[in-house]
Amino acid sequence: MKASWGIALLIGVLAVSFTLRYGGIVDSQSDQSVYTHQEMRMELEMETDAASIQSMEEVVFLLRAARPSGEPISGATVHIRVSMPDMLCGILPGDAVETAPGHYRITVLPVMPGRWQAETQLSWQGNVSSMTASFDAH
Repeated sequence: MKASWGIALLIGVLAVSFTLRYGGIVDSQSDQSVYTHQEMRMELEMETDAASIQSMEEVVFLLRAARPSGEPISGATVHIRVSMPDMLCGILPGDAVETAPGHYRITVLPVMPGRWQAETQLSWQGNVSSMTASFDAH
């Protein structure tokens, strides 16, 4: 029994350290997160007011991607998908459009009330980074 708890604790510590090293997390309470990698920096900000998020209404995030020097990363491939972690309702894709060099407007549609996670993945010149944003739809 003690060995099981030890293994579970080790897995939890590894999962947290992996998330801190390879991904970023943004929560609707903070509205913004920054992820820095050797080759890129990502800033994910929720444009939609967190208090006004409704199911079946678009939620908008703004993603800014740049090299460590500050030069915008243009032409990156951005994927977004949303899911409800506590439900088995599937994974829904979102849309991402580059609106200016290094600026991407991301939209998702929560289809029902509850807690949602939006995983954003940016691929550029062989580098792949991801961030997860959580929000509540009413």
